[in-house]
Amino acid sequence: MVMRNGLKAVAILVGIMALYGLLASSSTLWDRDEPRFARATMEMVESGNYLYPTFNGQLRPDKPILIYWAMSVFVRILGSRELAFRLPSIVGTAISCYITYLMARRLSCAETGLWAMAILATSLMAIVEGTAATADGLLLACMMGAMWQFMKVFPGRMGIGHAVALGLALGLAMLAKGPVGLLPVLIILSVVYLVEKGQLRLTNRLWPVVFATAIAICIFIAWALPANVATGGLFAKAGLGHHVMGRSLRPLEGHGGRWLVYLPYYIPVALVFLFPWTIHLPGAISAFIGRRIADRRICMILLAWIGVVFVIMTIVATKLPHYVLFAWPALAMVLARVITLAKAGRLTQQDLRWLRVGVLLYAPLATGAALGLGSLGWVLGIPKWPGVVAAAILALTAIAAISFQFKGRICHGSYVLLGGSVLLLLAISVLVMPAIEKVKISLPLAKAILGHVGADTPIATFGYAEPSLNFYLGKRMEHLVSAEQVLEWVHRPGRGILVVSDPQQKVLQDQDGLAGMKVIAQVNGYNFSKGKRVTVWALAKDSIDG
Repeated sequence: MVMRNGLKAVAILVGIMALYGLLASSSTLWDRDEPRFARATMEMVESGNYLYPTFNGQLRPDKPILIYWAMSVFVRILGSRELAFRLPSIVGTAISCYITYLMARRLSCAETGLWAMAILATSLMAIVEGTAATADGLLLACMMGAMWQFMKVFPGRMGIGHAVALGLALGLAMLAKGPVGLLPVLIILSVVYLVEKGQLRLTNRLWPVVFATAIAICIFIAWALPANVATGGLFAKAGLGHHVMGRSLRPLEGHGGRWLVYLPYYIPVALVFLFPWTIHLPGAISAFIGRRIADRRICMILLAWIGVVFVIMTIVATKLPHYVLFAWPALAMVLARVITLAKAGRLTQQDLRWLRVGVLLYAPLATGAALGLGSLGWVLGIPKWPGVVAAAILALTAIAAISFQFKGRICHGSYVLLGGSVLLLLAISVLVMPAIEKVKISLPLAKAILGHVGADTPIATFGYAEPSLNFYLGKRMEHLVSAEQVLEWVHRPGRGILVVSDPQQKVLQDQDGLAGMKVIAQVNGYNFSKGKRVTVWALAKDSIDG
């Protein structure tokens, strides 16, 4: 039986990677984070500078180095295709799902582990972050590796081997996203505090954690110190000062607001991004409070895990949904346990009532998602039937799942949600994403420009400076921010390409700033980062036409 469950887990692991890989291969990079990571990786590969990342020739201190190293490995194998940049997230999330299985199996049973693995993989949060060319999927795998080293031996003492492995995992997590990589340490300390009934002393149980933390910090410093020296101190100033302390103390880039107003921010995030498994959340809370999920020790572990992540990220001033991604494996384990308890008939009538209440959370989300998918054709001006097909799959899944939930057949409804989620992802990958590609701007615009420029031809932008254009051009661009700067650029001697969006072009035409320039490309599409349709022009000066 153990071997059979292990094979099932491996089969689910392969299925996750295949499904995520299909979805990741179905679209070009989305502005703005994905092409920034991807282009920074390409600049690293092209320059041979693997010490610190740059974007458009400028230092990019937003994240530490690990994600760029990981992406560069796949780039050297697959080339600069989208899948290569998204593979670290795919592999990282798949590994996280498998570790979730191992943890849930240890805390409960193999069946709970399999469900936890499937729930995590098909939750909206994991799908989004697990197929994106960003650092969070890789970070999750590193932190899950750290938690697994602790969970394997708890409540016993951690040996030197586990402490070293914990330190390595924490060190990689710090190289992926800085100090937030030490979040498992806070969870471990909280678990020990709760299980020890309010006592937290440097016993033989905690010294290995201190040792592991020291290893992690040394690993991070081994990279960070040379990188900081090589950049004249800018990496520490911008990376730690702006992107760590700055994000903690004040909202950056509009992600957040008044602290009290945004205090409950992660409650709706949990409801939305646990979809479709939001339907089980009220019942899971009921069973958790009643200690039917597991014994006190396991409940304390899960409570500390989820609670620390949500409390810390609520305190941080800058708020984004994926900041609480690390709580998702623990939430998946709780939800999975509810399913196996329901199958065994061990839930109370109160739990079953709360599971039916979950329909009130799930139904509006499913309805909104179905309406959104169904209306894509009209909103974006693309073929309508792909979105309608995807919406129909979601609607039928929701109707069946709600019916089973009301009848108390929780396990049957869960299988429907799982199967429907897989079918929906297939439909989005094969039908919806290719249709959306028809209204993306950067790739067709870049192809048109590259047919008219030489290796040293300068390219400037005014009104359309999306990082995806920088990536698909594979060149540095000069970003102009005013009509005066454009006029100065136009009158510089030599050839050049100016990329300008329609409103800015009209401003320049009124000032006669585009006289003598030739249109070499015009792309009408949808700028997803700004949420509006726009026409973008590529204009050549000094007769650049080959």
